[in-house]
Amino acid sequence: MGKIKTTLPYLLVIALGFCFLSSLMKDYDSANIILAWVLPLFCLIISVVYGTNNSFNVLYVIFVLIIVATVLFIRVPLKWDYTIIYGAATLIGNAIGMIFHKCNVRIKIIKKHGRRFSIIVAVAIVASYIVAVIASTVMMNQITQVTYNAIAYGEIVREDIIDFNTNTTQRNYKYNPDRNLQNILDTTKIVEIKFICSLSLFPLWQEGYYNPGIMDGDQYSIVRIYTDKESVTYGSNAYPLPYQLVMKAVEKAVE
Repeated sequence: MGKIKTTLPYLLVIALGFCFLSSLMKDYDSANIILAWVLPLFCLIISVVYGTNNSFNVLYVIFVLIIVATVLFIRVPLKWDYTIIYGAATLIGNAIGMIFHKCNVRIKIIKKHGRRFSIIVAVAIVASYIVAVIASTVMMNQITQVTYNAIAYGEIVREDIIDFNTNTTQRNYKYNPDRNLQNILDTTKIVEIKFICSLSLFPLWQEGYYNPGIMDGDQYSIVRIYTDKESVTYGSNAYPLPYQLVMKAVEKAVE
């Protein structure tokens, strides 16, 4: 139990760090730099600190890999070579820290205040999510139209449109207009869509999500029109956390 308490702060730092750093991937070049250099260095540094204070712990390495795989599976579909890189960086960092630990070196800030730090981080995570949901709800209430575009070879082949001004939906196929659909939304469905989108922070999505390891595959864009602005999210084989949840709600409404 004691080892879990001393390990938890480091795992929280790893999880938060990966969430934040992966959110900085705006294009192919920045994604390559962050995935191949920044994140491994981050794993190495935190693992050195952990090993210095707690010596070597194989469970720490395993937990870090689970967290890393989960976060990057959500943010960017993870390739096995990246998994090996992060695992190696964590293992090497933990081993280096173990050497410092045997030399009786300590980094006392995290060791002394680890439990307090864990509580503060947990509270901060919950509080920030609550604030984000509130901000998302406000933005979602100001939205007038959502358009989901399925893209192939650089052009839109299908678009799903939800118009909250007229409470109507429409699906347009570029190459098969006979399959086009129109629908009318009732109040219950509107509330359901906005609730799902707000809870999943859909209005706060970043501009782009990219997986540099796949050339073709699934490309999409989502256009959100508000009373005074327009916001576009583009993705190429990479998706924000609630993507499937939101898309299922949109498709169900349109169909």
